[in-house]
Amino acid sequence: MATIKDSNVSLAIKVATGITDEGKTTFANRTISHVNPELTDDQFYQLGMKFSNLQSRTLGGIIRTSTDVFDIS
Repeated sequence: MATIKDSNVSLAIKVATGITDEGKTTFANRTISHVNPELTDDQFYQLGMKFSNLQSRTLGGIIRTSTDVFDIS
């Protein structure tokens, strides 16, 4: 039976960084690692909004990434 040995969740704030010559918005991600994996979707969203309010760039999205490492022994 597969078991998870380690779990890591990160939060990325996608922010607008400028405009291309073609008029398209460019984006960059600001990543916060080691976020509590037990946060609900609503709590995660609220945390993302709070981090986005700490910076001056326009918010383009909030991204949740989960990485699980399985025990292979």
